[in-house]
Amino acid sequence: MSALVTSEPGAEVQETRYRADVFDQPGSTRQQWFATPSTPGASTASDKLYALGGDPDAAPLQQLVIGVPCAICMHDGNLWVTPSMVSGVGERRDDGVAFGDLAPRYDLHLYRDGKEIPNAPLPGFDTLPRYPLPKEQGVYRLTAKNDLQDIEWTFTAPPAKEQLRPGSNCYAWFVDGLVEQCRTTPAVYVSYDLGDSLSAANTVAAGRRHTFELEAYHGPSAATMPAISGVRLWTSTDDGATWQPADLKRSRDGVYTAGARYPAYRATKGAVSLKVEAWDAAGNRVRQTTLRAFNLR
Repeated sequence: MSALVTSEPGAEVQETRYRADVFDQPGSTRQQWFATPSTPGASTASDKLYALGGDPDAAPLQQLVIGVPCAICMHDGNLWVTPSMVSGVGERRDDGVAFGDLAPRYDLHLYRDGKEIPNAPLPGFDTLPRYPLPKEQGVYRLTAKNDLQDIEWTFTAPPAKEQLRPGSNCYAWFVDGLVEQCRTTPAVYVSYDLGDSLSAANTVAAGRRHTFELEAYHGPSAATMPAISGVRLWTSTDDGATWQPADLKRSRDGVYTAGARYPAYRATKGAVSLKVEAWDAAGNRVRQTTLRAFNLR
């Protein structure tokens, strides 16, 4: 689904959102498109859809590709950083414009043992970050920052052979060639679902308590990823000058119900910013700040 999105006066951006699923019996569904907030993360789909992906040992493009792109993945010795902008939680999650196509661009840096690893994109593909990594597994820190997002991922890489998802789409195939299936790293992502609290104009009422969902999760993998161990969340209504902790109640694996109270509209800057930290049992972690994540009314 596509729409003409206006983020600033006079600045119009054509944005497309994607959601893939399997409908194998009659029924009804309710979907909310172009909802805020939208944050960098991994595209996902239902287990029914992934079941169409077939044999994990099959060569790339020798089976059905379900159109769910890999996010922070390894291919042929290179780490590819290609998250999507995602909204929603679980099977309600949709994804949009690719990380490398965003404007303003992200200032990206990758480190191992305190030493920066240079980005090595191939000519003609400068917006697709590509980092050659040694074969030995290590702990990496990836930072990404622009005017509205400030993210730090800490994760181990390269991932094991089993950490792939048959049928997933891999940007690296079109640059490095069809060498292997992409293997997803255990990077942790966070996405939000404001549900019915969000109006059709993408605003939330000020001056009252607000309840919504968030999910800390990993990219799709046939191998079991480490369990999500914890999440902390803060909100701000003054563009990050001050932060207030939000209440969190865990409802299922990685999914939390958040509660926050905002001042009257006149006492705010007109929007809510979100700061989150999430980690798993293996020590993979994300710290993410999203300024002006959604507007108030």
